[in-house]
Amino acid sequence: MEKIASKKKINSFKKELSTIIYELTGNDKNFGIIRSKGDALYVGINKLSASIVDNYMSQNVPRF
Repeated sequence: MEKIASKKKINSFKKELSTIIYELTGNDKNFGIIRSKGDALYVGINKLSASIVDNYMSQNVPRF
Protein backbone atom coordinates (compact mmCIF):
# COMPACT_ATOMS: atom_id res chain seq x y z
CA MET A 1 0.00 0.00 0.00
CA GLU A 2 2.79 2.41 0.90
CA LYS A 3 4.47 1.90 -2.46
CA ILE A 4 1.24 2.67 -4.32
CA ALA A 5 0.67 5.83 -2.28
CA SER A 6 4.24 6.95 -2.94
CA LYS A 7 3.85 6.36 -6.68
CA LYS A 8 0.62 8.38 -6.70
CA LYS A 9 2.37 11.26 -4.91
CA ILE A 10 5.28 11.18 -7.35
CA ASN A 11 2.96 11.09 -10.36
CA SER A 12 0.94 13.98 -8.97
CA PHE A 13 4.11 15.99 -8.38
CA LYS A 14 5.42 15.21 -11.89
CA LYS A 15 2.12 16.32 -13.43
CA GLU A 16 2.13 19.57 -11.46
CA LEU A 17 5.77 20.23 -12.33
CA SER A 18 5.13 19.47 -16.00
CA THR A 19 2.28 21.97 -16.05
CA ILE A 20 4.49 24.67 -14.54
CA ILE A 21 7.36 23.93 -16.96
CA TYR A 22 5.01 24.04 -19.95
CA GLU A 23 3.49 27.33 -18.82
CA LEU A 24 6.95 28.88 -18.34
CA THR A 25 8.48 27.63 -21.60
CA GLY A 26 5.45 28.25 -23.76
CA ASN A 27 6.01 25.52 -26.33
CA ASP A 28 6.35 21.79 -26.83
CA LYS A 29 9.98 21.85 -27.99
CA ASN A 30 11.38 23.54 -24.87
CA PHE A 31 9.14 21.47 -22.65
CA GLY A 32 10.40 18.26 -24.27
CA ILE A 33 14.03 19.30 -23.84
CA ILE A 34 13.57 20.04 -20.14
CA ARG A 35 11.65 16.80 -19.50
CA SER A 36 14.24 14.68 -21.32
CA LYS A 37 17.07 16.27 -19.29
CA GLY A 38 15.14 15.55 -16.09
CA ASP A 39 14.48 11.96 -17.12
CA ALA A 40 18.16 11.46 -18.00
CA LEU A 41 19.19 12.85 -14.62
CA TYR A 42 16.74 10.56 -12.82
CA VAL A 43 18.03 7.50 -14.68
CA GLY A 44 21.63 8.55 -14.03
CA ILE A 45 20.99 8.93 -10.30
CA ASN A 46 19.36 5.49 -10.15
CA LYS A 47 22.31 3.91 -11.98
CA LEU A 48 24.78 5.69 -9.70
CA SER A 49 23.00 4.61 -6.52
CA ALA A 50 22.80 1.02 -7.78
CA SER A 51 26.51 1.12 -8.57
CA ILE A 52 27.32 2.43 -5.08
CA VAL A 53 25.24 -0.31 -3.45
CA ASP A 54 26.83 -3.00 -5.63
CA ASN A 55 30.30 -1.72 -4.81
CA TYR A 56 29.56 -1.60 -1.08
CA MET A 57 28.03 -5.07 -1.09
CA SER A 58 30.96 -6.58 -2.99
CA GLN A 59 33.41 -5.18 -0.44
CA ASN A 60 31.52 -5.67 2.80
CA VAL A 61 29.37 -8.77 2.55
CA PRO A 62 31.09 -12.03 3.46
CA ARG A 63 30.90 -14.72 0.83
CA PHE A 64 29.99 -18.25 1.87
